[in-house]
Amino acid sequence: MDLRLLKKIGSEILETAVIVLVFFYAFFPASVNGTSMSNTLNNGDKIFMCRLISMFGKCSTGDIVVLKLNIDGKNTKIVKRIAAQSGDTIEIKERKLYINGIEKKGYYFKKGTEDTEFVLGNGYIYALGDNAGDSTDSRDFGPLNCKSIEGKVLMSFTPFRKITFFK
Repeated sequence: MDLRLLKKIGSEILETAVIVLVFFYAFFPASVNGTSMSNTLNNGDKIFMCRLISMFGKCSTGDIVVLKLNIDGKNTKIVKRIAAQSGDTIEIKERKLYINGIEKKGYYFKKGTEDTEFVLGNGYIYALGDNAGDSTDSRDFGPLNCKSIEGKVLMSFTPFRKITFFK
């Protein structure tokens, strides 16, 4: 075989590998299923998430993330916003949620929920849906290990009339 042909084939394989890696880790598409993030993200919206950001632990309070969880024995992915992270204080008082002493309006707990206060441990987050009334989130399943973050949502790209970039 000709050396130039081998170089060309090697170059194309390398180029393809780089493209696959970029799209798998940097701009991975996903879909929103449900209304827990309305009006920020709606059912059926298509999003791009970045796995690299979460792999390096660069997600912070306010970021929208894709979480991989085991709910009722099923592996599932959900989209939520990080409301608190390691070192933050979570307080449940009279069925209301407080993070670092500030009430999260609209985020109520079920009747019979006991008042409690705790500090999020190292490597944990508290994730909430933007649509407080229709969200299964950390109020239901508690704090989450940061390892459950699959990626940070960078943008919503459908519907096209509503393309949105997130910080």
